[in-house]
Amino acid sequence: MFPPIPTEAWLHRIEADLKGASLDTLTWKNDDGLSVLPFYRAESMDTLSHRPPVYARVEPVSIRQDLGLADISKANQLAHEAVAGGVNALGLRTRVNQVNQYGLPLFDPEQMKGMLKNLPLESLAIHIDAGLASPTILSLFLKEAHRSGYTDDVLTGSLSFDPMAESLRGEKVDINAAFDRLALLLEDRNVPPRMKMVTVDMRPYHEAGGTATQELIGALGALTETMAALTTREVDPNKIATNVQLLVAVGSHFFLEIAKLRALRLLVGQVFSAFGISHQPHIQAMTSLRRHTLYDRYVNGLRATTQATSALIGGCDTLAVRPISLFSPDPSPAGTRLARNTIHILQKEAQVHAVSDPAAGAYYIEVLTDQLAKQTWEAFQEIEASGGFLAALQRGDLQSAIAATAIRRANAFAKQERVVLGTNQFPNPEETLAFSPTSTPAYADMERSQAASLPSVLLRGTYQELLIPDDVEAIQPLSFKRDAEPFETLRLHTEAFVRSKGSPPTVLLLPFGNPRWRTARAAFARNFFGCAGFNIDEAAPLDLTELALDEALGHHPDLLVLCSADDSYPELVSTVAHALKAAPHPPLLLIAGNPDQLPADEFRSQGVDGFIHKGTPLLETLQQYQHELGIGDL
Repeated sequence: MFPPIPTEAWLHRIEADLKGASLDTLTWKNDDGLSVLPFYRAESMDTLSHRPPVYARVEPVSIRQDLGLADISKANQLAHEAVAGGVNALGLRTRVNQVNQYGLPLFDPEQMKGMLKNLPLESLAIHIDAGLASPTILSLFLKEAHRSGYTDDVLTGSLSFDPMAESLRGEKVDINAAFDRLALLLEDRNVPPRMKMVTVDMRPYHEAGGTATQELIGALGALTETMAALTTREVDPNKIATNVQLLVAVGSHFFLEIAKLRALRLLVGQVFSAFGISHQPHIQAMTSLRRHTLYDRYVNGLRATTQATSALIGGCDTLAVRPISLFSPDPSPAGTRLARNTIHILQKEAQVHAVSDPAAGAYYIEVLTDQLAKQTWEAFQEIEASGGFLAALQRGDLQSAIAATAIRRANAFAKQERVVLGTNQFPNPEETLAFSPTSTPAYADMERSQAASLPSVLLRGTYQELLIPDDVEAIQPLSFKRDAEPFETLRLHTEAFVRSKGSPPTVLLLPFGNPRWRTARAAFARNFFGCAGFNIDEAAPLDLTELALDEALGHHPDLLVLCSADDSYPELVSTVAHALKAAPHPPLLLIAGNPDQLPADEFRSQGVDGFIHKGTPLLETLQQYQHELGIGDL
């Protein structure tokens, strides 16, 4: 047996390893301002307001694959391939993007018949993700299922029908009318008892850039408003609880996302207990669209793997992994296969699903779970005291808070303080999109409901009755943007420039002098300009002879970057600047180095146009050089 080591001894050893620095240097704060220590011990559990385990898994995790194609026949084929690949839950998405028709056109019985053709509905959950049109799509689904001989007792799945989430996506929703419709659905004996009708959709809060706490506040608020509205309409609280599902987007912060899902269960239990009931909600998790990228799409697979692992350890009941080729007009079979096989590997090889609550008792995760739950509950109580969640949405309180968070996030990515691998760090500048940029669905178009595209059959009755007039003030919608979008815009502008001019802008790196410095700074410059999709050339290390310079300048670059040690730049700048004066179309001359540590004014007087270094605002600077080269002005 090893003797127990007191916490003080650990702290003393850590501070010794830190050479006298405080442990605070290893403490980090998340976006919610929670301070997280680098390690926790058994005594940390004594301060928890909950006791593990948080939940008890009662069934294997369902594997969901979403379908969203204009071609119903092809969608049905993909559904059969998914089932053959081990999928037991299908998401039918009818949200339409005007450009590439991203969404299933399930608007009449024949289309629904084609979608469900020969699918084993007795073993396949159907999740209808159609926003305000979901009740109508549900009706078409049930008619076709009954026509095919299926009885209500075997049909499973859910309806994505959250009026507050749809308002945040930009719909002008009549909230009271939507709750009336939901109450009717819950009392309708023709609705299969195993299909969940009450959805709390947390995805808008996440995809708009919200923090974990803001997402949880959105979930608690929407659930409380829904429970109150339905009980007021005399729906049994137990019936509501058994119909509740939560749709959660899972991000890339591994431990935080595990804690988020576990805190969600604790908090939902608090809401249920306020209504005198006890029930475990069904959680459907989906890998984050906010973190999805157009370029270097295989990195999407890496991100999705960590996100899926967080979801499984955190305790989801259904999991959907987005394919790496999500934005392609024609989804890649390999991408969808990789997505579902990610879940298979985590369950069948890693056995993540086999434990009731895998994170139970892990000091670090338990403390983080507790902190998230406490912070969320306190903020939620303040919202309730100020009139409730719906009133807060109508005032725009949560939307403003999420927008502020999104701006901070965007600024951090723009300055490379936060990284999207393959996008604002270590990009492949030679990569181009395999499809036209005009076919790339913007997230706002993908996630907004399909009002403008619905045929008249859906504009009558269900859908139209759930809208308020255009002249009535609606809930302020959220603004959706993926983390990578600003940098992808740079790349798309560069590609448009290439199509117009025939060749990409070229950056020529001129290494000189000390091998360590010239190599490091050339690598930095390559990574820097690669984020805009520029063509990067690198000359052989210069000896500053006239012949060597002529050979280097023979590349006819648009940007020339000097890469060397600080003490080598005076000689290098003088020689190169002199050579450029004789060039018919001299490139912009840049230095890889911090101007605060160089005679910057002297260099500028000699013809240096700018400096790039670790503290340079990446996005702003690349936009500036694109503008100077006429890119983005086409």
